[in-house]
Order: sequence, then C-alpha cells, then structure tokens
Amino acid sequence: MKITKRQLRRLIYECMVVESLSKKEREKAYTEYERKKKEPIGRHGANVTNIVNAKPTINDWADVLLDELVDEIPQIANILPEKKSRVTDEITAGVVSSLIKALGFWAPRGQVG
Repeated sequence: MKITKRQLRRLIYECMVVESLSKKEREKAYTEYERKKKEPIGRHGANVTNIVNAKPTINDWADVLLDELVDEIPQIANILPEKKSRVTDEITAGVVSSLIKALGFWAPRGQVG
C-alpha cells in the first residue's frame, strides 16, 4: 500500500497534535474520531433546505458571473434583459442542483435549519 505525500503530512500532523494533548484530551479526541467514522457521510454535508434557502445569494452570484464574462464572451453584452434573467435562473438552478448532489442530505423532520 502506497501513501501519498498529502496522507503522510496528515498523519504527521495528527501525531503532533495528539502528542501535544493531555491524556484526557487524547481520549476525548479519539472518541470523537471514532464517532465521526461511524456516521453516514451525509451527516457532514449541507441540509438541502439550507442550500435552497441560499438561492437568492446564488442568483446574485450568477448575475455577477454573467457581467464578468462579458470580457471573455462579448456576445453576453447583447443579451436582452428578459433572456439574461432566464439564463441567470438556469445557472442558479444548475448550481443549486449540483450543490444538493454533492453536499446535500434530507434532514429528518424537526431537524431542518
């Protein structure tokens, strides 16, 4: 089994941190590590509701993105305002969808937010 440089650095860092902790702190850190290892991956993701609630921010970002792309793609400057609004909405929907696929999980009822 080969270990990458990144993995080796991480191991060295963890060893240094563990050595600098007291015995009680080491036990607590190990217990936390074991608990996290057993949790489903989605527990460390983002709640889908939170991602959807960020839609206005993502929409603003998409609008700024289109404005910034004018230098790279001059044809964007000629887009009618209605069309630009639709393109912005499509970009927003795509980003939200991608974030949900990559990070999202559905929280159990009562645990949203």
